[in-house]
Amino acid sequence: MPLGQPLTLVGEMTHLRSRTLEGRGEIRLEDGTVAAEAEGVYIRLPQEEIERVEEELDFWKVVPD
Repeated sequence: MPLGQPLTLVGEMTHLRSRTLEGRGEIRLEDGTVAAEAEGVYIRLPQEEIERVEEELDFWKVVPD
């Protein structure tokens, strides 16, 4: 990754199942070049657990387009 250059992070949910979800993401350079990409499988948490984690990580924010 180049230092001092704006990056764009893009993520999307690709599959949603009853107990898991799958997603993919990219990091793009200022010129649109894909610098990194990843895919993952995640376990869905109960809403109470999500709220507990969000309180502990209050610095993490999702910014809409």
